[in-house]
Amino acid sequence: MCGIAFGPASPGNEEVLACLAHRGPDGEGQHQSGAMWMGHRRLAIIDPDPRSAQPMISLSGKSVLVFNGEIYNYKTLRQYLAGRGIRFRTTSDTEVVLEGIELDGPEFISRLDGIFAIIWLNRETGSLVISRDQAGKNPLYGCIRDGLVLASEIKGIMKLKPGHKFNLSAEGLGNYLRYGFIPEPMTLWEDIFMFPSGYTAVLRIPDSGKLNPGSYGFPSEWILTPLPLDPSPAAPPVAGTEKKQVQSLVLSAIEKRLVADVPVGTFLSGGIDSSLLVGAMVKEFGLKPVTASVLFDDPEHSEEDRIRLILAKWKTDHTDVRLKTEEIKTWIPEALSAYDHPSIDGVNTFIVSKAVRKSGLKVAVSGLGGDELFQGYNTFSQARNLNRIPGFLSPFLRAAGQLSGKESWIRASEATGMKSPFQPVSSIRALYSELSLKKLSGTDFTGWNPAVSPFDEFHFQNLKGDSLLIAQEWFGYMKNMLIRDTNIMSMANSLEVRAPFTDRSLLAWMLQVPDRIKRPVSVKKQFLTDSCSDWLLPEIVKSRKMGFLLPMGQWLTGPHLSLVEQKLVALSRFPQTAGLEQTGLNLIQETRQNPARWPWLWQLVVLGQVLEGTE
Repeated sequence: MCGIAFGPASPGNEEVLACLAHRGPDGEGQHQSGAMWMGHRRLAIIDPDPRSAQPMISLSGKSVLVFNGEIYNYKTLRQYLAGRGIRFRTTSDTEVVLEGIELDGPEFISRLDGIFAIIWLNRETGSLVISRDQAGKNPLYGCIRDGLVLASEIKGIMKLKPGHKFNLSAEGLGNYLRYGFIPEPMTLWEDIFMFPSGYTAVLRIPDSGKLNPGSYGFPSEWILTPLPLDPSPAAPPVAGTEKKQVQSLVLSAIEKRLVADVPVGTFLSGGIDSSLLVGAMVKEFGLKPVTASVLFDDPEHSEEDRIRLILAKWKTDHTDVRLKTEEIKTWIPEALSAYDHPSIDGVNTFIVSKAVRKSGLKVAVSGLGGDELFQGYNTFSQARNLNRIPGFLSPFLRAAGQLSGKESWIRASEATGMKSPFQPVSSIRALYSELSLKKLSGTDFTGWNPAVSPFDEFHFQNLKGDSLLIAQEWFGYMKNMLIRDTNIMSMANSLEVRAPFTDRSLLAWMLQVPDRIKRPVSVKKQFLTDSCSDWLLPEIVKSRKMGFLLPMGQWLTGPHLSLVEQKLVALSRFPQTAGLEQTGLNLIQETRQNPARWPWLWQLVVLGQVLEGTE
């Protein structure tokens, strides 16, 4: 992965690349075409040769590309292009993307299987092609106020718009307070949008450079086209063979993500997903995987015993990164400074990424997505229970929740009373009900928005049962928080993270599998564990889910209290968030009494950090 930017040529462009340096410590490049500028920071993964640096100009000289990502099927596409007469100068995936779009137009992007954010410029006509992959692995933000600019981070957008006053978006703020994240394409700022994942846009910039704002702050002049979720669909589920089919798809997803010209490691915890990945690499591919585990000195939450079982079975090339709780505690301010878009998630990923990057790895495979795709969360059983409650009981749940002060009952009333393809998971994932949200800061956050991007709504057509719940979780919580935060926090440490369980072909196939096959019965993720039992240890499958837990409640109200108070003060500097400072101070007391309340406090601390960083 890398960092990319686009905008008008300016003496300040160097500052843009400087603020993206953590995304690409291996090199820097710039290109100017007329009044337009493109910049790139490189994390060299495929073809590290300097000839593959960006921005890259096509062999004909007609087009130029900056591209953040990896294309897993680039060798196949390279053969196709070579058969069409393209002569290559490098062995990179970058050149495949560049020449493919020049030859076949933006339609070529639908053939890409990988993680990407693309900005392609026709130097002769000035037209742009912009695209992001379907899972939204690599971010791309934009602003058209006084001319189009694009960047991998909001910090880059603000550097490209020096002197511009950015106003808070009431809708974006309301969504953040409700969910702890903001579904794309909205952001915290009125003038800044996130380019929608799974889409391609074609845009001709007028000579004036001025564009007209449309929905969500997009240019009204561009044409958005959705990318197919799976352009080469696997065979649909066949009765009696589903376990073999899903095993094959999981293997394919893993194999793709091992494509690199540098060592690829694997995050190894004591859980099902990462241990399955390692087992498959050894047993099916004959590899001796490079693995890394982060261990810290809290025996209550340590997974070391489980990790030792996995290592004894698969005998990987392993590194333990041992951290003391006191050391991790000192990394919290650094993790906080990595946010340029607010979220309540990501601290764990920052710590693991920082530790693994120190071990020398540039690329790591993660088990992210296994719980969302194979129903590993309690969210799924809760959702099925809520779906059984008749809608006419919704007002009674609401009244009971108000009388008892139980926020969960009020959110349950929203989930059961609202006919929406995005319910009940949106309400289950919410931190606040709509009723509580309106009282939170004195600002009237009217209306309800789902946890899913409006640009993903078409994926929900004709889905029902568990497939609908998986889509709600995958396109909501996972895509808009987990994937985005994994990118932010891993790239803050110059580490690329790949996640086989977020594979689009695997998702498309799973949405077709009947509930009676994929619904867990005796253990969570049972369809996955039964289908891939050859790669798993029974002890791991039966173990209680732990995760990487930190004593955040104790830290935020103890050694980091002054930092917390400083960030809460920043909330008072904006009229829309001024009332939240007192809410945060109240949450300090609540968290002291009940450390499990820390996410609500952390939510406001992160918001204060982001607002403070815009001044």
